[in-house]
Amino acid sequence: MNAIYSQFANDPDLGSIVVDYVERLLPERLAAVERSAADCDLETLQREVHRLKGSSACYGFAEVSECAGQIERACLEEEQFEELLRQTEALLQLCQRVVARPSRAE
Repeated sequence: MNAIYSQFANDPDLGSIVVDYVERLLPERLAAVERSAADCDLETLQREVHRLKGSSACYGFAEVSECAGQIERACLEEEQFEELLRQTEALLQLCQRVVARPSRAE
């Protein structure tokens, strides 16, 4: 599995902000997404993936933002909840690949 890095990971001014996002804010966002999916709460799921879409885009994780946006659109189109759960699981797996900064060896 390939790691996903922020486009700002090596930016001397933004790198520490990206680290904070990956270590603190992203887990909070993902927990909220996971909770709303487990509760079968379509409205909250839509709101939480919208937040994740925006925050991941702002912190330079375009792939995560795009995936969250697909789930948001699926929620708005009221797709079958089983499909939303599948997409949500794929998003959570994708986010396991998110890394704040490349290691020195990379």
